[in-house]
Amino acid sequence: MQSNTSQLLADWKESKSIKQAMKVLKLRSKTKTLSKSTTEAYSTWIPRFIDFTHLGPDELIEEGLKDSTVAEERIADFYSALLHGKITYAHKINTNSLNTGIYGTLRGFYTKNRVDTHGWSSPQVAQPDVDRTDSDVPLFVVDPKTQKLDLNRDLFVKFLKHLNPRDEGVALCLMSSGLDVSDILGLTVDDITHQADKERIFIMIVRQKTGESAKSFLSTEATRYIRKYIENYRKEAFGDEKVFVNHVETHPTGIVNKHEVDYTKPMEVANIDNNFRRCAVQKMGIRIQIGKQSPLRPKRLRKCFKSGCTRAGLDIDMIKTFMGQKSTVSKVYLGKSREELETYYRQAEPFLTVVKDINAHTELDRLQIENQELRKDNQEKEARLRRLEEKVFNSVIDSANID
Repeated sequence: MQSNTSQLLADWKESKSIKQAMKVLKLRSKTKTLSKSTTEAYSTWIPRFIDFTHLGPDELIEEGLKDSTVAEERIADFYSALLHGKITYAHKINTNSLNTGIYGTLRGFYTKNRVDTHGWSSPQVAQPDVDRTDSDVPLFVVDPKTQKLDLNRDLFVKFLKHLNPRDEGVALCLMSSGLDVSDILGLTVDDITHQADKERIFIMIVRQKTGESAKSFLSTEATRYIRKYIENYRKEAFGDEKVFVNHVETHPTGIVNKHEVDYTKPMEVANIDNNFRRCAVQKMGIRIQIGKQSPLRPKRLRKCFKSGCTRAGLDIDMIKTFMGQKSTVSKVYLGKSREELETYYRQAEPFLTVVKDINAHTELDRLQIENQELRKDNQEKEARLRRLEEKVFNSVIDSANID
């Protein structure tokens, strides 16, 4: 039995039922490709189920087509064995991950091979551990002056201050646009620089993960930061290169070690996730248990955008348009112009801006205004001087004519 199971585990990807499931997943995907998360889920849960049942994928489907109740019992037994510790793996699996893996991935495997899974009862979802973690580090707090919920600016100021310039830019993009971190990492230099005359960067994309269209903005605050970031760190980059490259180290002086920048290697989502976590633990002193998610993770910053829009009173379908989430009504919003969408975005922007007074001039803005005023004064002085010189010259000519 053991040797047979070993062979099944070695050959499971070549089985007819697995290929059928992958075919259906591709056909039903908007991008007509298998996502990385789906591939990883199958690679994790199918071998575990084979090891538990000692049956190959094709045998499991053949059994389920004859009697779906038997298949449901196998699923339930596997779930119970894991839940009660009869089976353990190197990394502990929480209840919600069990539900997703077994009653999501494995049940889906049966369904895509035409096994009738209607009526299968799924376990009740437990409160995720991450909810308790997040509640200790709120992104929105009650403003003592207004007694209303507002962005936890003190928290974000500390967080952004401890990130390197690249990761700070990513964080500002996430919380101000509502897009996924993979979408932000996909932004090119041209996406930013071709809108040099705009107050806010407008982003139109088809989301990599879901194939859904999205139209969103970077806030005034994020737009200023990203433009400055490109000027300081990506000035020599070609337009089709990514804004956020794999590795940027800075000295205390702020000088970039350009020889340590790998422009050819794309940023990974895991890099950003790890950097955010390290910042929260090592530099901010937030206690996070090993194996638990950080309260300052990319996905939560994306949720921060949704909360900010909700606080501003935006319609849920408008929010889904910004975030690239599926909604039949959001298609109406997707048809609207940039100018129309920006009127909605302006309502949410104050709830998504770390520096509360978004109209306050930066030091650069102040200097530019002063320079403009000085140039204007100089022009007026030069004009007065020319008029005086002309008057003196005319007086001299008149005197000469009299003589």
